[in-house]
Amino acid sequence: MRRLARITLWELSLPLAAPVSWTVGGSGQEVPCIVALFEDGDGRRGASEILCRPEWNGVTPGLLARAVSDMARPRLHDADGEDADAALTALAPIRGAMALTALCDNAWRDMVAPAPAPLAPVRVADLLTRAPAGAMAEAALAARDGFGITAFKVKLGQGLSTDTQVLHGLRDALGDGAEISGDANGAYGLGDLPELLALAADTGLSFLEDPVPLAPDAALDAALRGAAVPVLADKAVTGTELLTAFRERGVTQVSAKPTRLGRGIAGRIAAQVHGAGGRICNGTYSESALGAAGQIAFAQGLPPGLAQPHEIAFHRGLAAQIAELPVIADGLAAPICGRLADRLDMTALTRLARARHDLGPARTAARKIPH
Repeated sequence: MRRLARITLWELSLPLAAPVSWTVGGSGQEVPCIVALFEDGDGRRGASEILCRPEWNGVTPGLLARAVSDMARPRLHDADGEDADAALTALAPIRGAMALTALCDNAWRDMVAPAPAPLAPVRVADLLTRAPAGAMAEAALAARDGFGITAFKVKLGQGLSTDTQVLHGLRDALGDGAEISGDANGAYGLGDLPELLALAADTGLSFLEDPVPLAPDAALDAALRGAAVPVLADKAVTGTELLTAFRERGVTQVSAKPTRLGRGIAGRIAAQVHGAGGRICNGTYSESALGAAGQIAFAQGLPPGLAQPHEIAFHRGLAAQIAELPVIADGLAAPICGRLADRLDMTALTRLARARHDLGPARTAARKIPH
C-alpha cells in the first residue's frame, strides 16, 4: 500500500499590489497563507494552499503548521495512498479543524488523484472589493477589457446608500449583458433585507450572498417569502448538514469553496445541491495562482450549469506569485490538467517563505528562514 512519506510546509505572507478593504478584519496589504507539499514513497507529490486569517478561519500560518505536525501527520501515517478520501476520513474526528482538513485534503487529492480533463469551459467571475463606486466600476471595466470577464461579484456592506450607488454605477458602466451578483458578508440586519432585495432586483443581480447572517429558521423563511432574487448561503455552510434546512426555507444556492473547505467537502455539497436542483458558488478565498488552479480543477469536475461563474481571478491582485499563472481569456479559464504540485515555482516559494517545516515519518523541528 502506498503511504505518505513526507510533508513540507511553507509559511508565507504574499504582498498585494494595492491595499484591500476586507469585509471582515479591516484592510490589509498582504495575504497570510501556508503551502503544503505531500510526497509518498513512490515520489508522487501533491500541493495545496490555504489562507490563514484568524478573523476568517481561526488560524495563523504558524498555528496551522503546528496543527499539521501534531494532529494531521500522525493520523495520515497509515492512510491508504490509493484512496482519494483517505485524508478526509483520517482527519474527520478532529473537532473544529476546517482549515487543517482543507489543507491536507487538497494536498492529498492532488497527490492521489490529479486534476482530470475538463468537462466544460470554466467561466470566470471577477471579485470587486469594497471601494468608492467609481473605483469599483473602473476595476470592472479593466477586467472586462483585459480578460473578457463579463461576470462580477460585488462586495456590499458599505451602507445601503453607498451600495445603491455602487450597483447602479456598475450596471450603467457594464450594461445589461454583464452578470452581476452581490455579497454583503452578513453586514445587514433582517430589517434591511426588503430594501436590499429590492435594490438587487432593480439592478438585475443574479443572486445575493449572505445579505444578513443566515440561519435556516422561521425568521429567514418569512423574510425571503416572495423574494425576486435568489439568496445564497456562504458562511453558515461548512458541510452538508444544513443544506436541507436551508432548502426548506427557500435558499437553494450555497457556496462550495474548495480552498476553504477542501475539495472533498466542497464536492459533497455540490453533489447534494445538484441532486436537489440548486446551484453552487465556487467563491474566492484569497487564493494565489496555486489556489486558483485548484479552484479550476474543482470546477472542471462539476456538472454543466451547477455553478455560478467561478471566482478565480483574485490572484491577479497579488504582487508576487508562487506558481504558474492560470490563463484567463475571453472570460474563461484555461483547463488545468495533472498535479498542482507541478505548477509550483520552488525558487519563488523559497524566496518568499518566512518559515519552512520538513515533516518526515516523525515530527521534526521547524527551520526558520533568515531574511
